[in-house]
Amino acid sequence: MALIHTRDEAAREGFVYIAGPYRSINGWCGVETNINTARFWAKQLVEADIPMFCPHLNSAHFEDIAPSVKEDYWLRMDFVILSHASAIFMLPNWDTSQGAVGELARAKDWGIPDYYAQAVSSGRGLSDLVAYWATRRNRRDAILTLGG
Repeated sequence: MALIHTRDEAAREGFVYIAGPYRSINGWCGVETNINTARFWAKQLVEADIPMFCPHLNSAHFEDIAPSVKEDYWLRMDFVILSHASAIFMLPNWDTSQGAVGELARAKDWGIPDYYAQAVSSGRGLSDLVAYWATRRNRRDAILTLGG
């Protein structure tokens, strides 16, 4: 894959936003478990050559690092980043997370395609995301070849 040199090229490349549980009733260890789950699935996307953003990894344990920062700061920041995403990928147990449920609802409102780590009756899985991304990349490469 060629390096991205312009903002337009970066916008055409896009990325997948990873959403799932972060907080836990089991305290720090539960949060760490959720971060590790997110890391596992982020690795799957990276190994499939799919650009991704994982909020779990971006702000891991900031509730301890910067405890004075209110929770809504992180949710607002996540929505700003989500607004630029080309797809959303839902982690296992996403439906137990108020934040992830809200992110999925917002993504659907914005027309962002949704994919799931665990099969759901109406959803698409990782293999569907890989196929979707290949199609996006082929379209992007054709545009770049034509000088657009």
